[in-house]
Amino acid sequence: MNLGELIDARVKNKQQIDQLNSQLKELNKEKQDLDWQCIRNLDDQGSTKGGNSAANISINEDTVPEVYDWEQFFVWLSETSNFEVLQRRLSSTACKELWAMGVDIPGVKQRELRKLSIRLI
Repeated sequence: MNLGELIDARVKNKQQIDQLNSQLKELNKEKQDLDWQCIRNLDDQGSTKGGNSAANISINEDTVPEVYDWEQFFVWLSETSNFEVLQRRLSSTACKELWAMGVDIPGVKQRELRKLSIRLI
C-alpha cells in the first residue's frame, strides 16, 4: 500500500475503534447501573448472594486505601520508608516539568515514545 492508502486504512480503523469505544462506554454505564441495582436488591433482602438459571451473583467487599491528607501521608512515608505502599509509576507531567527546570532525577531516564497522531479532515 502507498502512503495515501495506508492513511485511508488508518482512518477507517480509527472510525471503527471510535464507534466500538462509544458502544463500550454505554455498555459499561449500563453494567454499572445493573450492578448497583443488584447490590441494592440484595441489601434490601439482607443477603450477599443471589441467582437464577442464568447466573449466580454475590457481593464482594474489599478495603482499599484512600489518601485524605497527602502532606501527612508523605511525612509518614519519609519517616518510615514504607515505599511498598506506592505503585511503581511516575507522573510524566511532573517529571517533564522537573527536566525542563534542569533537575536530574536519580534513577530515572528519559525515553522517547513514538506514536502516530491522526486528525480527521
